[in-house]
Amino acid sequence: DQPLHSADANARALNLAMLWPTAPVTALSGQLQAQPDGDGWRARVQLDNAREGPADQRGLPLQQLQADVRQRGDRWTVSGLQARLGGGTLQGQASFALGTAGGAGAMALTDWQGELQAKGVQATRLWSTLPAGVLDGSASARAARAPAPTGAIDLQAQLSAVGARLQGEGRLDPAQ
Repeated sequence: DQPLHSADANARALNLAMLWPTAPVTALSGQLQAQPDGDGWRARVQLDNAREGPADQRGLPLQQLQADVRQRGDRWTVSGLQARLGGGTLQGQASFALGTAGGAGAMALTDWQGELQAKGVQATRLWSTLPAGVLDGSASARAARAPAPTGAIDLQAQLSAVGARLQGEGRLDPAQ
């Protein structure tokens, strides 16, 4: 039996900067609905931000966000991530497990992966001092598999902006 049978939260014109002085100025409206799903949980998030602004000017360049989240045991999955960001679109998905790290019993992400695709994102709407231009691209990242060092990340990305194209893949190893 679940200790909580469902959750339904609504927000209207929520300004995060009024809750935390260092947070971006926002006007978030939307809802979160969550309910048990077998031995786990399923949630749906929908947000709109009526005060979009560049991050370097204490803004949040997000206009709209929606996603589905599922939890089963220690495994979490985010699917159907769709956002309007910086005048363009962002789509993605991710999954991860929550486990303990080291002997201290601290929670850590394990066995994680994610993918994002961006289209038509205006750079100056993300950060006002970036050169004007439209960003399109995709990226994927995942926890590197053994024998890679713990904490290593495998990356693949491609980005195009203002007639230039960047493509690459590699591994980020933690500092030793």
